[in-house]
Amino acid sequence: MSKINGITYGTYPSIRPKKNVDKSVCENCNICKSKPYQLADSLKRMHICKNSGCNLFYFSQTSKATVILGRDTITGKELKKTFVADTEEEALNLALEAKLNIDKNGGPRIISKTNLSIIDIAKTLYMEDYKLHKVGNNTNSKNNTNLRMIEKESFTTKPINKVSRIEIVDYLNKLAEYSPTTIKERYRIIKRAFDYAYSQNMIKDNFMSGYNAIEKPKTKVVKVAPDVIALTLDEERQFVNYLESQPIYKCKHKNLFLLLLTTGMRIGEALSLDYKKDINLENRTITITKTITKDEEEKDCIGLDTKTRGRKTSYSS
Repeated sequence: MSKINGITYGTYPSIRPKKNVDKSVCENCNICKSKPYQLADSLKRMHICKNSGCNLFYFSQTSKATVILGRDTITGKELKKTFVADTEEEALNLALEAKLNIDKNGGPRIISKTNLSIIDIAKTLYMEDYKLHKVGNNTNSKNNTNLRMIEKESFTTKPINKVSRIEIVDYLNKLAEYSPTTIKERYRIIKRAFDYAYSQNMIKDNFMSGYNAIEKPKTKVVKVAPDVIALTLDEERQFVNYLESQPIYKCKHKNLFLLLLTTGMRIGEALSLDYKKDINLENRTITITKTITKDEEEKDCIGLDTKTRGRKTSYSS
């Protein structure tokens, strides 16, 4: 066995026992009796047996050259590629050619074996975003909804290194029937999972990035703007006058309507007001710091920020 440029090469014997053979030759041979098969991997044993006329084994030899690619990032085991040929020189030339190609492409890319799926990776990444306060409750709720919908697709639950390009293309083709927002969010989940898997050497090819990346599909949905008709100033005055003329027991939401009309705040912001913290009667101000949103179980709750993240508005009169 020899070594050159990180390649191990040599000629290796192979000895396999035969069945139903004449063992009379063994009477004068002590190799098998004293050390059975102990020397089976050596040329010495091979030559001794062949020269003694032994008919108990099949004898052969193989020339091999092995290139060490690196180590698995998870198990730590060496990853190798072996070339077999009729002679050591031929095997070595094949290995050297392979090593040159590997070095030309930036060195070996070690792929770690993984059973993680698209949904496994995506859930971890999006949960991390939420725990690090990169997104609020409302966004986190929408992300979880999209994750649940994507999880219904079979390709998202099998190991990511087993997912084919056509499976993603077919799924994105179906998404064209949805709104641009839905397409954007679900495309982003898949792309983010693949980008992470590629960065962690879980996959060899990332067909969600690069020059040949799968592109986000365009929606087939024709958006129709809703017919929203705002109150005229005269209609607004009439509405305010009506509200102010009604007792609270006849119109229990009158103060809420008046608050929305006079400040322009959103309904979720108005319903999240804390009387003691957000309303200052002395200075005649209302401070908006939060709004109604959804929690992880899709239940209404008061979020820690407003719809427009970081928005803090004060109203005074």
